[in-house]
Amino acid sequence: LGDWVEQCLYKLRPLSPRLKWSWVIAAAFLVLYTLAAVAFRRPVNACREEIANRPATTLLVGLATKMLVPIITLILLAPGIGIFVVPFLFAVVIFAGIVGKVALLQVFGRKVGGPLGATALQSPVASLFLGWVLLTLLYMVPILGMVVYGVTGVWALGAAVMAMFGGTRRELPARPVSRDAHNNGR
Repeated sequence: LGDWVEQCLYKLRPLSPRLKWSWVIAAAFLVLYTLAAVAFRRPVNACREEIANRPATTLLVGLATKMLVPIITLILLAPGIGIFVVPFLFAVVIFAGIVGKVALLQVFGRKVGGPLGATALQSPVASLFLGWVLLTLLYMVPILGMVVYGVTGVWALGAAVMAMFGGTRRELPARPVSRDAHNNGR
């Protein structure tokens, strides 16, 4: 832990090329992201569409979500009953962050792989791996690494929140058109 503080925290980066155990953790996250990409294909695709269609909005929604989660937690804990709900809230936020991060890595991988003309890099797993490599390289740069780490986490969460609300919006039944509105349209 002392080495991580010296090599990463003091230099404001999440990863250091000198710490082998941090690479084991990074590889474990790659495995987790790959499993999530395969197991949760539809949610990842929905998040990826949100990032591609509304990148700034997903970032802002993620920032708002990061600020609202502690407030919602306090509101839930105040009456005492929330003590049973808060762990589920945290689990949902973590799951959303993972799914959103998979989508974000795929978007990054496709953006890099597209200009190279490599169609193999457009597959979900290959673009995920390429995005992970790109992000991992950025994580090692002092100061920039911590900024990228923070922004991608917020962006991923925002993509998941927007995809979730977009999915519920699509599932709501259409409102029936009243006769008056139909007659006025002539």
